[in-house]
Order: sequence, then structure tokens, then C-alpha cells
Amino acid sequence: MSTKNTKTLTEGQRAYEAKRAAKAGMSLEKWLHGKQRDQEAEARAGERIIGYLYNFRHNGRVYAYQSGFADADPRERPGVVAHALAIRHALGSGLRVYDFMAGRNRLKESFATSCEPMLWQVVQQPRLAFRFEHLARQLKQRIARSPGCSPRPFTMKSLAGGTASR
Repeated sequence: MSTKNTKTLTEGQRAYEAKRAAKAGMSLEKWLHGKQRDQEAEARAGERIIGYLYNFRHNGRVYAYQSGFADADPRERPGVVAHALAIRHALGSGLRVYDFMAGRNRLKESFATSCEPMLWQVVQQPRLAFRFEHLARQLKQRIARSPGCSPRPFTMKSLAGGTASR
């Protein structure tokens, strides 16, 4: 697993980032520091790239935001390998949580040791169309509801020798 480092910029890249920093109203150093909170990583099997992860880091957590994997041979499980390497990297960097964020899938459930509810607040005008929409959403949620909750964070303690439990 390799992560891209913003400290090794060419002169042209540095000029480009300086323009972006000025547009955002901040110094180049502050801009580059902010970019380091984002984490791009690629996973390799030998010389072949099997996946890319784009994660955010904030307050001791890694948020798995976007990913893409090679699909030449699904038996290789590139998503599992890439996230396992990213979790190991996060643990080695002293981060506390690897958060897969919202949604359910088998990959997230295989790594998760706990889950947190996601809360939504909707503010709308009192209109009949919005009431129908609300009723339709409730019906959809009842149909789709299954036991348990969607896995969210992967707690790093479980990688450090503790027992993983859901």
C-alpha cells in the first residue's frame, strides 16, 4: 500500500497548488497541510495495481470515501486486500477508527466490529406532496429493514490484539 505524499512536489505542481491555495484564500503551507488530511492510496499485487482508495482523515478517524478496484479476477478480492492494507496503515499511523461510512455491503460487514446509527433531519413546508413523500419513505424503510444496523466504524483496538465483536 503506498500513499501519495504532497511534500514531493515538482516546481510546476507547487505553482499549481499555490494558485489553488490563493483561490481558497489561504497560504500554500496551510493548503498542503489540509490536503495531507486526505489520503490517496493504491494497492498493488506485485507490479499490478489492484485498487485505489480515496479516504479522509479527521480527529483520529479514517473515512473510506471512494474506491475503485480491478475486476479481472474477483477471486483475488481486491477490495478486501486494499482495505485490509489501509486499515493496517491507519493502525500504524496511530489512528483510532477506520470508518466505512453509510451503506451496507458484505465487505463492510466482514471488517466491522461495531456500528453507529446515521441520523437525518428533514425540514420542509407543510405541504400535501411532502406528506406523501414522507409516507412513501416510511414504507420503503419498513420493506428494506433487516435486523441489526449498517456497519460503520472499524475500531482499531480489534487489530491490536483484542477480540472483534459486533
